Amino acid sequence: MADKGKEEFYTRPPKVGGWQSFRTFLWNSETNQFLGRTFASWAKILLFYVCFYTGLISFFFGLMALFYQTIDFTTPKWQQSNSLIGSNPGKCTVINFFIYFLFYVDNFYFSHRVFIINTGIYILRFKISIRRIIFLID
Repeated sequence: MADKGKEEFYTRPPKVGGWQSFRTFLWNSETNQFLGRTFASWAKILLFYVCFYTGLISFFFGLMALFYQTIDFTTPKWQQSNSLIGSNPGKCTVINFFIYFLFYVDNFYFSHRVFIINTGIYILRFKISIRRIIFLID
């Protein structure tokens, strides 16, 4: 901008190859930049993350210390009938989950026919109950 009347236009930087541009990205000796950032920029980022993670770790250990203050290590807090399993821990309900499995033989016609019939009955019951609800609404 030596002369106010003379306009300056942007000139395109010289074309460089892929390897040369990658090397310039890693270390730019003209601006002293490493991976596109100066030393001061890297120092600020490092300082921020050190402070952030130090605060995060101190918050975590503070909450763990508070948690351990509430625990009695000699006896459990909930005993006998006050506990979740009650006074008889061996008594419980066992669910027969095998009734939910569908057993199917590929080339046997009647192995899947039972499920088709039962599905049809279920859908029929559903349609009947919907008709009753619609009848009651009308």
